[in-house]
Amino acid sequence: MDLRKTYFNQSFIQGVDFTKANLKEAIFVDFDLYKAIFEYTTIEKCDFRDSINFQIDLNINRHKKAKFRRRDLDSNQS
Repeated sequence: MDLRKTYFNQSFIQGVDFTKANLKEAIFVDFDLYKAIFEYTTIEKCDFRDSINFQIDLNINRHKKAKFRRRDLDSNQS
């Protein structure tokens, strides 16, 4: 699924499956990603700083230059 440079704004999508999607340079603004699935997803240069309720395994997703808040990175590592 090619979603490069998509601007996601003020929404809630429960359980969306982004497996193998290309989200390069996508921006998530005031976005709730509750139970979203990110597996083998390209999230390079994505901006997740205004998103909530997501977990992304950085070991299985391409994430070069992706932007996160520090607290989100810390909670994803547990």
